[in-house]
Amino acid sequence: MAVWVLGSAWVNAGPPSPRAGAGPAVTATPTSYPPFADNPPRPLACGAEVSDSTVGAPAQVTYYACRPDWVESGPEHLYALTLGADQPLTITLDAVVDLDLFLLSAPAPGACIAAGDRYLRPGEGQMPATLPAGDYYVVVDGYEGAAGHGLMAGINAV
Repeated sequence: MAVWVLGSAWVNAGPPSPRAGAGPAVTATPTSYPPFADNPPRPLACGAEVSDSTVGAPAQVTYYACRPDWVESGPEHLYALTLGADQPLTITLDAVVDLDLFLLSAPAPGACIAAGDRYLRPGEGQMPATLPAGDYYVVVDGYEGAAGHGLMAGINAV
C-alpha cells in the first residue's frame, strides 16, 4: 500500500505541450495534495468482478501521463491490485457512459503505465505483455465529465 505524505508536491500531468512555433508550452500543474487524497484505493483482486458507479465520486485528476490527450474531467475511482508474481494482466470494463481504464504503478497520474477505453490487454497498445510482481493501481475515470455505472470484469492475471 502506498503511503501519502501530506504537503508533498505532487504533479498532475497536464495536456500535451504544443509543438515548436505553436505558442507557449503547457506545463504540469503542481498540487499541494496527493491526487487521490479524497479517493482512497479500494481493494481489487485477480478474478474479481466489480460493479460500481462513479456518480458522486471525487473528480481530482483530469490528465494521465500515458494519455495526455484524453480529458478525464469526470469523477474517478481508484483500486489497488497486488500481483504476487510476474504475469500478464487483462482488465475489461463494461459501461454505458464513456468511462476509461488506467493502470498506474503508483497512485499518481504521472505513474500511468497504460490506458484503455474498455479494456487493457497484454501486449496491446501501451499494456506490457507481462507485468512484474508488485503493487498497481487501476483507475476508472470519466471522459469529458462522464459519470455512471460500470462493471469491471475479466480482471485476469494468468
